[in-house]
Amino acid sequence: MFEIKGDRPRWETVYDLFHGANVGDVITHDALSEALGYDVLTDRSPVYKATEVLQREDRRTTANVKGRGYRIAAAREHAPLAEDRQRRARRQIRRGKATVTHVNVAELTPAEARHNDAVLLRISALESFEASQRTYNIKMASALTSQDQRLDHLIDQLRGKGFI
Repeated sequence: MFEIKGDRPRWETVYDLFHGANVGDVITHDALSEALGYDVLTDRSPVYKATEVLQREDRRTTANVKGRGYRIAAAREHAPLAEDRQRRARRQIRRGKATVTHVNVAELTPAEARHNDAVLLRISALESFEASQRTYNIKMASALTSQDQRLDHLIDQLRGKGFI
């Protein structure tokens, strides 16, 4: 999966560049290509592996800078980056469902048709679960906001009476 060029895996070379960078620094495609000895745009697998290790070991991640490279993201960016991945995943789930929904079943063997139906059921269940989880998360966020507002009001009242 990950070719070793020289004494070490290529992802380690990329990780060293990421690890040595500061938040906000952009590691360009050119810098990655030079370090790896090939055009990184033809095979980004070392970048993906290095990012996984960076997340696990350094508690940092990268953000794609379109057409330039990868920027070391600030901690406050991790949640929005994850939400963007989640949004793109939902789109991929919809596309996958459309792919198995709009199939010419007449061209499938009975075994292939059963497999297609099983895939459709799995994707539909995943889509349904994600939608119900999203609804639950929205309700929980609203409840937490309401609780925060009530707590702030109580603190203000206690301050006003000199208890805090």
